[in-house]
Amino acid sequence: MNRLDSDKGDQMNNKQNNRTSIPSREELFQCISERKKLTEHELIESLALQENQLEGTKKRLNAMQRDGQISKNKQQQYHTVASCYLTTLKVYFDKDGSMLAESGQSKHRIYIPHYYCHHFLSGDTLELRVSQPEKNSERYRQRSKRHHWIATPIQLIDRSMDQFIGQIQWSNQTCYVVPFTKKNKFCRLPVDQPTDLKQAQFVNAQVIDCDDKPMVKILSTLGDFDDKTAMTAVLKLNYDFDSDSYTSKHNYPVDTSPQDIEAREDLTQVPFFTIDGESSRDFDDAVFVAEREDGPGWIAYIAIADVSHYVKVNSDVDEIARHKSTSVYLPHEVSHMLPTQLSEDLCSLKPHENRRAMVLKLCIDGSGARESYSFHYAMIKSHARLTYQQVDHWLDGIDLPTDDPYELLDAVNNMQMLTHQLLIRRKERGALEIHSPSHHIQLDDNDMPTEVVEKPELFSAKMIEELMLLTNVTVAEYLHEHKEPCLYRSHSAPRHEKLNQLKHDIQSLGLESFQGNRITTKQLNRIIEDNRSSPWFHMINDVILRAQNQAVYSAKQEGHYGLGYSHYCHFTSPIRRYPDLVIHRILKSQLGIEPCPINYRSDLKDLCDHCTMREKSADEAQRTAEKWFKCVFMKNKMNHVFDGIVVKVMPFGLFVRLNRYNIDGLLPLANIDGDYYQYNSSTHQLESRSGERSFKIGDGCQVKIESISMIDLHINFMWVDSC
Repeated sequence: MNRLDSDKGDQMNNKQNNRTSIPSREELFQCISERKKLTEHELIESLALQENQLEGTKKRLNAMQRDGQISKNKQQQYHTVASCYLTTLKVYFDKDGSMLAESGQSKHRIYIPHYYCHHFLSGDTLELRVSQPEKNSERYRQRSKRHHWIATPIQLIDRSMDQFIGQIQWSNQTCYVVPFTKKNKFCRLPVDQPTDLKQAQFVNAQVIDCDDKPMVKILSTLGDFDDKTAMTAVLKLNYDFDSDSYTSKHNYPVDTSPQDIEAREDLTQVPFFTIDGESSRDFDDAVFVAEREDGPGWIAYIAIADVSHYVKVNSDVDEIARHKSTSVYLPHEVSHMLPTQLSEDLCSLKPHENRRAMVLKLCIDGSGARESYSFHYAMIKSHARLTYQQVDHWLDGIDLPTDDPYELLDAVNNMQMLTHQLLIRRKERGALEIHSPSHHIQLDDNDMPTEVVEKPELFSAKMIEELMLLTNVTVAEYLHEHKEPCLYRSHSAPRHEKLNQLKHDIQSLGLESFQGNRITTKQLNRIIEDNRSSPWFHMINDVILRAQNQAVYSAKQEGHYGLGYSHYCHFTSPIRRYPDLVIHRILKSQLGIEPCPINYRSDLKDLCDHCTMREKSADEAQRTAEKWFKCVFMKNKMNHVFDGIVVKVMPFGLFVRLNRYNIDGLLPLANIDGDYYQYNSSTHQLESRSGERSFKIGDGCQVKIESISMIDLHINFMWVDSC
């Protein structure tokens, strides 16, 4: 335990006589609390303060009043606030660098100001002095707001971790380590005996909690900030998705069992094919679509790799796969959830190879409605490995196959016709149609960035997407009808505060916004469609996307707002997602194919929470890697002028997105054309004091790069001109 403020009578008095620093908040609070009420002069006498301590002490007392920790009566006497209490809680960083603590015994949230938080880590357990600000305090929040009780740290009870990966930050000739994880990015711990440490260098650090302040000891250096190998190793260590988790001791069946083959339906003559990206190697799904002979409509076969045949419950491979929960796709490499031999070979639906699969056969009418379906425990063979670009060329009549023994072109055309009907039904049910441009980081032979280019929207990708959606919803409905446990994929409607922000953003673009506190997906789609030719089309899509909640895994059927489904789960990617693998096991058990040796009902909620958490970690790792590559790429463009668009307005500046590269950075207030700007919270704009200029989202501008931080992976811009 680490006492943050010494309050041991004689020891404290001895320090006071020699101190040059001002008393801590806790010392001031204790003194006022012991005396009940005392004036400023009495407080100074009680603490034996010297002349050079008075100004700082008065400022600290004012801050304590502002935070609601103490108050002043009409006789100008300080006294403590009646609602103060001591408690011990875990703390977590908020987005602004302050910390929050959730009290399970009360309805309020507890807020710890950012100036206390630099030496703590998310998950640390602290003893806190908590007080409710009085109504005349600047820190007072109405009950509807997020946090309105203020806390002062008294004592560190327990560290959430004693070792972590971080980066070196030199500031005012002092060396700090900043933890690499996003949740701890506001923490800065000074280094004990720094030697030969470079700015932004990756290090492995150990926390040393001293009586006065915590320090860190450098255990090892991992590489420089621009070292791709070091960055990759840090990501894997930090987010716990190392590809080398599997060793030779982790065994799985590789022999073809005749009994297993005999039990499977032979669908190897169905001309399945895969459609994936150019660099894909893990083929989860293969498809085939034919026209119905009994009337308008289609017969669709969707084959999904039977991963559960190889990954047995509670095996070594299963334990590691469950822990990872997902594959992680970085710009320069893939870290598979499963061993590479399974992901890219035995399970992968490679062309011209017999493979085990779970197959869904769908009978669909001419309007795209599902009439009937059946599941098949099968052996299949993919007859071709096609790419999205290749299939799009076929649809446009380009580079058509001259030799097509399996009539793949007919199947592709059938898929196209079916997809058109599925898209009509998608629109009717109100699934969100957000068009957010996706960008690809091009790498050289050394995996270093050479260009950032926008990916084209390909109809072939929509064809596969719609078939996978139809498969997933069919499986979810089947399990629900048969009262089986299921890891549902749930997505809730936007929260009230996000809707309010969305209203302001839409109005800032000069568009007619929606009314009320609720909005349907069809209303959002109408806003998007009505502005398809607008210069702010991508911006409109962006603000609608930002308003959405994160989809999660849930043990209860809660519906999917964005897709417009009442029942939905993940089934189609068991090579790269653990929830899909679990759904395969549950489905096979229900169909009587293979008993499931584990009762998923008992720990379904914990499994859903774990998979959601691991998915978020994987997404964060991927975004961090993309930011790293983009920052390295932009370091070679320091003197270039870029056209950009304002995507967010904050009191401290403008977030600007570069049109060409879709890369965001901050244009601080101090860097905007020399005028003085203030933030208008009602219009969400920055307005100049002269009244001649204002900035809102959607405004165009020209900027140059001022600086790039390889610690925050953040770009600061300088103003060049408006456009």
